[in-house]
Amino acid sequence: LRPNGAPVRYYAVEATALRVAGQRLELTAPLIAVIDTGTTGLGLPSALFESYDQLRRNVAQEFGLQRAQEVDLLLRAEDGSELSLSMRPGRQKAYKQDRFDIVTALPEPSGMNAEASALWTGQGLSGAQPMKLRDGKFIAQAPSASIGWVQADRPVSRGDRFLVRLLPSGPGRLPCNGSVGLAPRGARLTERLTQDTAAYGTEGKLIPGDLVECRLADDGSGTVTWRVNGKEVASPASLNTGRNVYPTVELAAGCDAELLSSPSGSSLDEGQQGMGWAEPTEATKVKERPPTVLFLGLGFLLGRQVSIDTVANRAIFT
Repeated sequence: LRPNGAPVRYYAVEATALRVAGQRLELTAPLIAVIDTGTTGLGLPSALFESYDQLRRNVAQEFGLQRAQEVDLLLRAEDGSELSLSMRPGRQKAYKQDRFDIVTALPEPSGMNAEASALWTGQGLSGAQPMKLRDGKFIAQAPSASIGWVQADRPVSRGDRFLVRLLPSGPGRLPCNGSVGLAPRGARLTERLTQDTAAYGTEGKLIPGDLVECRLADDGSGTVTWRVNGKEVASPASLNTGRNVYPTVELAAGCDAELLSSPSGSSLDEGQQGMGWAEPTEATKVKERPPTVLFLGLGFLLGRQVSIDTVANRAIFT
């Protein structure tokens, strides 16, 4: 996990499936389970938790709440076979009636860079490529063969706005295929529709020369609005997230993005640190999707003995 941006080393094992009432959750990336006795039950990255919660609700409607509480994880053994660990349901008499069948979304620590955030949240840059920066980090150049992605150094707060000018990267003024909006650190705007991203654009709505302003309302409602060349466009979007969100742009070949104002709306100063587009890190330059990381807690370990050999990188469950 360290090469993928994990801030510390974990005891972790490859998992092959996460099941709710025997039904497998659909996975879009390799699954890694961190063995963590500080976790009560199961901690899931936000993107995976949404899928889990939807499947749990569907199972509960059809088979009842008790069946929906059945969660098991399949781990890949050294010989290639699968080891099934089930989460202990209900109150445990041997542990003063405490419950260990708690599934939660992992909170996002502050100060993470893009690749660590992708691990923590289960989101990443699949299908996109970080843009190259020039002119003091204020102009981001779209790649020639894929969708380009870039984020600002600083997140927005209530009442903040940012301003982007779209620039032609070649002759002519063909429409820009892309979006401008807000997304958590390391997340795409158009990868999936969630309540923690907001975007305006897509093919044909923007052209080189357009000035695009994006603003987060100051009343705590999470409302996001856009102006293009001074005129309001589209319907306001709504963010419903406790995560920091950053000015984000995605563009295909033909258009570049110049960041004209910071999230606070003040003029950019090239000599001031922490302003402009964020430099792409080595991990975000890798096109492969990072693994999805979950935290396997006490609910799966009660009644079992786990021996971890840190020299041989091996764990034995009995």
